[in-house]
Amino acid sequence: MQAKGFVLSAGLYAGSAILLRLVGFVVFLWLARTLPVTEYATWGLLYALQTAIVTFGLVGIVESTIGLLKEHADPVERQRLFAAANGVFLVVAAITMVLSAIFFVSPLGARNATLLSGVFAILSGVLLAFAALRSQIVRLNEQHLESLLFSFVAPLCGFLGSAAAFFWDRSVASFFAGSSAGVSLALVAGYFRPGGSAVRFGFSHAGLILKRIQPFVIVALISWLTGYGNNYLINAFFSPIEVARYTFIFNICAVMQLVATSMNQVWSPRFYHVVHQAPLADVDKRNRLFFQLEAVVLGLTGAAMLVLYPFAVRILGGNAANYADMRPQLFFLIEGYILAVALWQAQNYLLAFDKGGKLRDMHVLAGIVGTLCQLLLMWRVGPLGIYLGFLVQMLLRSAGLFIAARRLWKIRMAWQGILAATMLALGGLYFSELLA
Repeated sequence: MQAKGFVLSAGLYAGSAILLRLVGFVVFLWLARTLPVTEYATWGLLYALQTAIVTFGLVGIVESTIGLLKEHADPVERQRLFAAANGVFLVVAAITMVLSAIFFVSPLGARNATLLSGVFAILSGVLLAFAALRSQIVRLNEQHLESLLFSFVAPLCGFLGSAAAFFWDRSVASFFAGSSAGVSLALVAGYFRPGGSAVRFGFSHAGLILKRIQPFVIVALISWLTGYGNNYLINAFFSPIEVARYTFIFNICAVMQLVATSMNQVWSPRFYHVVHQAPLADVDKRNRLFFQLEAVVLGLTGAAMLVLYPFAVRILGGNAANYADMRPQLFFLIEGYILAVALWQAQNYLLAFDKGGKLRDMHVLAGIVGTLCQLLLMWRVGPLGIYLGFLVQMLLRSAGLFIAARRLWKIRMAWQGILAATMLALGGLYFSELLA
């Protein structure tokens, strides 16, 4: 692919990801405004279940397929390998659906959810997982427009379908029914469109992929528990009200993730290019400077969010008023993303020098310890422990990965930017309390 085409494709991927997050953000705020607290909590638990199916339905399949490409470079063998990836997905998705159904009806499941809403949440999760798999498989064939059809159009149709269904019938079940319908239509349209790639399923190389996906399961679990999966830990300790409150604030903080992801997508490809060409000291200086800037941008974003939060909740109105007093909780989540700057700074080195195993091991260790700390804080401190636990998790993950990277390359942390961002966020919290 020529440089111009590469830049265009990269821009399309980044732009579509940002637009998709913004659409989801708007839909989630609408749900929070419209649904009573208990129903919003139920939606949060089912949405966490949906994200779990997407996460575990894909677990390690693409990564394992990529690892086997070198041994299967022949075009025919390559297509057999991709067919095997689809075949493995059928197996993993079936297991995930069964386990999700068992989890749904268990005491830890969404207690107030209807059976219909659970069925549609599981179905939409499987459809989204398949769309994500198709996107990554066709991307390996450098079919970028088709990849965008599955990575962007399919989930966008899911959001639009869920919004339309929820507008028609203001219920949790309608949201997931609309999501299932929207993603299904996009997948069918993608399959029958002129020039679309045929979907082939095979099992000739399935064993090779299945052997490789096991280490990715615990990584996927840790990642899920740090995000929406946290809802189930909260549900085990507290009332549905706390689930709803966490879901609302976590969705608000998607802005922080959006800003960080956008900046990282711009810098990371450049870093991977220069790190093997320039002296390491020069690379470290440039890398550190970028993450100083990213930290300050996140600090400014977080401060603005905190100052505007009281006004935004009033403007949003409806049931959003139930979350008006959550400024300290919002600060803890914002600070977690600020601390994650050290994680992203170190992660670039670990990926550039093929230290994915160390990255995975530190991620798992920090995730396990962080989850235990969060459970302890929830038990001893109460609901505020949810947000303190999130902060501790991000601190441990960032510290663990940075220490691992520093031992290998003697890099320096962008601590001045992180400190400045923290002070900005604290200032935002102070003014937010004054304005409330």
